Amino acid sequence: SGPGPVGYWRFEEQTGTTAYDLSGNFNNGTLTGVPEWSATGKVGGALLFDGTNDFVTVADNSDFDFDTGDFTINAWVYLKQYYDYQAIFSTQGGCWMVQEVSQKLRFYNCGGVLYSSTNDIPLNTWVFISIIRSDDDFTTYFNTSYENSVNVSGQSVNGTADLYLGRLDSRDDFYWHGLIDEAKVYKYA
Repeated sequence: SGPGPVGYWRFEEQTGTTAYDLSGNFNNGTLTGVPEWSATGKVGGALLFDGTNDFVTVADNSDFDFDTGDFTINAWVYLKQYYDYQAIFSTQGGCWMVQEVSQKLRFYNCGGVLYSSTNDIPLNTWVFISIIRSDDDFTTYFNTSYENSVNVSGQSVNGTADLYLGRLDSRDDFYWHGLIDEAKVYKYA
C-alpha cells in the first residue's frame, strides 16, 4: 500500500455546488447542470447524474498526471442506462478516461491504451469499478474480481487539464446516466 488518494470525493455534502476532496489535496469539484444529491449512495450519500448535462469539474492539477507511473482509479457506480461513451472520469481533451462503451467498462488514453472489461457493467445495481496500472499492466476489476488486462510498454498517461466526473471531457454529450459514489484517484497501484 502507499499514501492516501490524491483525490477522494465521497459526495456526502447533500447540498450546495461543491464536492469536497477529502484526500487533503484540496481538489474540490464544482457541480454543473445540477447533479442531484442523493441520500442513497453505496456508502452514505452519492451524486445522481441525469445523463443530459450534469457533471463535476475538478481544476487541472498535476495530481492527475501519471506519466509512466502507477495509478489506481476507482468508484462505486450505479448505471441506469447504457449510452456509449458516457464517462465516469475523464480529462479535458480526453487524454485519459474511464467510460462505458458497448456496455463494457473502458479505459482509454491519448497514448493509445484502449481496453475494455470482459463483462458488461450491470444495470441498476452498485458496482465497484477499478482501473489499475502497475508497471506496464493496465487491469480492470468489478467488485474486486478481475475483468481484463493489457500490457502496454512505456505509455504516458497525463491529464494536463481539468478532470471531470460524470462527463466525457468538455463535450456537450456523453454524460453519465446514474449514480457515482466514493470516487478516488491514487498515484500508486
